[in-house]
Amino acid sequence: MTGEPVRLLVIAPVEREHHETAIGVALAVQLRAAGIESHFVVDRFNESQVRAAGLPHTLIDSSLGQAVQDRIAEVARHVRPTAVVLSDYFAHWLTFRYGYGIDPWFVADLGVPVIPIDLYELDEESRFEAEIMGRVVRIDDHLLRMPAHLRPVPTAHTSTAEHVFTYRATPTTSPLSPQERARVRARYGIGAEDPVLVVPTLEPQRTMADRAKGIVGELANRVPELVARYLRALPASTHLLIAGPRFDAFDALPADRTHVVTDGPPDLLVAASDAVWSFYFPAAGLEHALFTGVPGLLSVNGLQPGAHPGLKPAVRDWLAGFTAPVPRFTLWPWGWVRLLEPALRDNPFTSAFTTAELFDEDAVVGGLTALLYDSEARDAAAKARAAYLAEVDRLPDTADVVRAALLRAGASL
Repeated sequence: MTGEPVRLLVIAPVEREHHETAIGVALAVQLRAAGIESHFVVDRFNESQVRAAGLPHTLIDSSLGQAVQDRIAEVARHVRPTAVVLSDYFAHWLTFRYGYGIDPWFVADLGVPVIPIDLYELDEESRFEAEIMGRVVRIDDHLLRMPAHLRPVPTAHTSTAEHVFTYRATPTTSPLSPQERARVRARYGIGAEDPVLVVPTLEPQRTMADRAKGIVGELANRVPELVARYLRALPASTHLLIAGPRFDAFDALPADRTHVVTDGPPDLLVAASDAVWSFYFPAAGLEHALFTGVPGLLSVNGLQPGAHPGLKPAVRDWLAGFTAPVPRFTLWPWGWVRLLEPALRDNPFTSAFTTAELFDEDAVVGGLTALLYDSEARDAAAKARAAYLAEVDRLPDTADVVRAALLRAGASL
């Protein structure tokens, strides 16, 4: 034991997206209570997250270009970290490779062990391939040579391995009291007893609608049309909270019951709702729903369209409007089916919410209606969440897990 306090330099460089940084912030807040300090290197887009958590931080953005390496090296000399934590591995690689145009592994030269948070359970089976801007890109497999990986639950499997350190993530929110629910709803003109469905969207999805070509661009622009069709089919008393960027197709939704919230805290919106529907995975909205006692439904395209025997004529017509066959996709609109398959397969997290194929209109609309209005369906969903949370609670203390990962990575404690 060195007697020095354990300090982590958490690098969270992702641009125009909150989730990857939120994962690191939630971990740092947990560790702070156990005496482990963290200093963040974070994109300006996420400054409010680290500031709200009271975490020391240094801001970067892609205008720095290659000079970002010198900025981070300077921070490391000042902080003198025990280790560097990447929040998360894929976001780190993607941001520095494409956003900054540099080798992401300059962090190996900082003189301390580097431990990634691995949100997607990347392994050789996934072949480290992801669809980006309509083309398949090979992700750097540097991860396979890193001795310790951190995986947060949810969304990761609860199982561990010699190099995999699974830890219990701290909820970013908790169930609201009736008074708190009413106050959040009142901000958007929604009554305390009105049924509310939250539909999350992401800024990068909006960017894909504006910039992407080929099938990715078509999916980015046209899936909201299908989403709007399903939402219009819900009972007329349902209020719709669109949490994130607005898509043109949402103009077709009933104006008096549709609320597009581009700047509200997504965890609070979920906590004040009656159900959440995500048509992409991973989805922070489903994690928020788990911890706030709200049922959720996940819809992805796990099958080729021709494999769906019960497509409604309107859905068939919608699919026929694409210029190319619609591929399977897990993370809309990019795809990421192979990349995310290890994380989804036999994962108990998926038992905590309902699933329905996106192109199965009856399953989606029926599933959402049941979660919003059917007391038996809501009770069953609550029991499934409780069973999963009980499994999560059996994980060891997070600070102990992180210390074990540090030792495995060669850190001096």
